Amino acid sequence: MTYEELVTPPAAPVFTNVFVNPSSYRAFMRTGMWPNETVFILEFRKSHTDTAPNKGGAISG
Repeated sequence: MTYEELVTPPAAPVFTNVFVNPSSYRAFMRTGMWPNETVFILEFRKSHTDTAPNKGGAISG
């Protein structure tokens, strides 16, 4: 939080997704722990605000 005026507008948010194989996810849901050697795939996508009919907010791009 700041009480100063912004010099530049805040950057558009980055959307993140996490992917994991279904069997590891099922094991996690059963036990509350991820199986050893589980692989997580992280995806980072930039957001867009200039897409019709968007009037506010951001969408994944």
